[in-house]
Amino acid sequence: MQVILNLLKNAIEQHALHSTEQKWVRITLQPGMIGEKQIIVEDNAGGIPAVVMKNLFDAYFSTKSLNGTGLGLYMSKMIIENSFNGQMSVENTESGARFVMSFPKV
Repeated sequence: MQVILNLLKNAIEQHALHSTEQKWVRITLQPGMIGEKQIIVEDNAGGIPAVVMKNLFDAYFSTKSLNGTGLGLYMSKMIIENSFNGQMSVENTESGARFVMSFPKV
């Protein structure tokens, strides 16, 4: 729940910075490869610049100046990997960002 809330909060903050008329965040549950399960959180808030993307999951890396600790996405990734033996990745889409959390078949 903490990971999803963090991704939603980040998407809402990004939406506030863009003048997109129809703002949305989509959460999808779907099967992945070889029995995996995936949770996908996708938005249309403009995406993540390439220079930011490479450090996005690093501890203490923030684009929010003094308003961010740089721990939200780092901790989210650690929760998915260490507590659930999963994987977390991010990619840009035509309209925004897509975070994919993959969990092994139990």
